[in-house]
Amino acid sequence: MPLTPTQFFRDYGRHIARTPAADRYTPVVRNLDIPIADPAIRGRFLCYGRAYPGVLSAVIYHPGWITYMKLSGPYCATISYAFSGCYMAKLCFRGEWYVMHIGTADSLAEDCRTTWMDFLNRYRQDISRITIIRPSDESPYEEWKDLKFRRNRQGLTVAGFFDDRNRGYSLVYDLRNCRVADNDARRIVLAQRCLLTRAIDKMHYYWKTF
Repeated sequence: MPLTPTQFFRDYGRHIARTPAADRYTPVVRNLDIPIADPAIRGRFLCYGRAYPGVLSAVIYHPGWITYMKLSGPYCATISYAFSGCYMAKLCFRGEWYVMHIGTADSLAEDCRTTWMDFLNRYRQDISRITIIRPSDESPYEEWKDLKFRRNRQGLTVAGFFDDRNRGYSLVYDLRNCRVADNDARRIVLAQRCLLTRAIDKMHYYWKTF
């Protein structure tokens, strides 16, 4: 069964909530390298997030970057925030697992899709598994827009989330209490465009996705 809002908070959100509010979404891990030899590609990747040991890792959006966090294995839960068109990926690259937030923007200087495609092409044989979601493609994005712009609700964001079974979700996340907004089941859904592929066939999906 998919996660309910209550299960999300019980299994994950409450661990985020234990962090002092001032530090809750502040990145603290910035120095874990990723083995990308091409400097033109490596220069757009930034280790930027926060780990909640034994529970989950958060990769934080930074404009103009592909941010990432290294994971201890394939079944680590992961979360990221502030989705309005960006992509979230979980992948095994050269035998190590990572979660990434791929920034998109109208400005070419801040849009990372070309770098992402260069990375996929250059290192195709080094990526054994990958899952991609775009949280803003799912219904919680419309819920978030309604709450933010029509009802003037503050402190809400669209989050992407992979649970410890590698199921991808889109949710309206309340930054203040670390819960699905209003504990409403309409605001957390399985990502319908979740692409889980092997390296041999992934390019077929990427060109359609981007």
